[in-house]
Amino acid sequence: MKKFITFTLPLILLSCTKVIELDIQTGSRKYVIQGEITNQAPPYIIDISTNAPLGDKSAAEQIKNALVIISDNTGVIDTLFNLNNGKYQTNKIIGKEGLVYTLKVNINDTIYTAMSMMPTIVPMDSLVINKAVGFREDFMNIVPSYQDVEGETITTVSRLIEVIHSLSKTSYSPMN
Repeated sequence: MKKFITFTLPLILLSCTKVIELDIQTGSRKYVIQGEITNQAPPYIIDISTNAPLGDKSAAEQIKNALVIISDNTGVIDTLFNLNNGKYQTNKIIGKEGLVYTLKVNINDTIYTAMSMMPTIVPMDSLVINKAVGFREDFMNIVPSYQDVEGETITTVSRLIEVIHSLSKTSYSPMN
């Protein structure tokens, strides 16, 4: 048996290999604009950079010369302060539920815009503790429960799917 292992082990380790070359499209650099306005205290930061295309060994470049303006539907207009590291900081905007925010970014005379509404916070109704059977040991799941505007309690993603299907009057069969 020892001779068999001694003989076959080198064969396995030295078996044929084939190098596969993939023709991967690298793409071009794109601007990445990310940030958020929350109901927490300002300031809020918008980060502007470029992506690093696949196969490109250089790092993402921080954009330091953009003009960034955020406004809301109450008339507040905030020209963000350039922190000179690709980050731009708010001066006037305060995040509030129900307001609509518009972002305008000017980079080299190209304007990028986005609009979003901050939704109303749905308070947590309760916590449900479920005992679950695991592969090696049992464990507990803690699941928050929220009461939506229509009065339907949604506790899990599968329950959310059931609610959506009942509202759209389509057939639904749970997977579990």
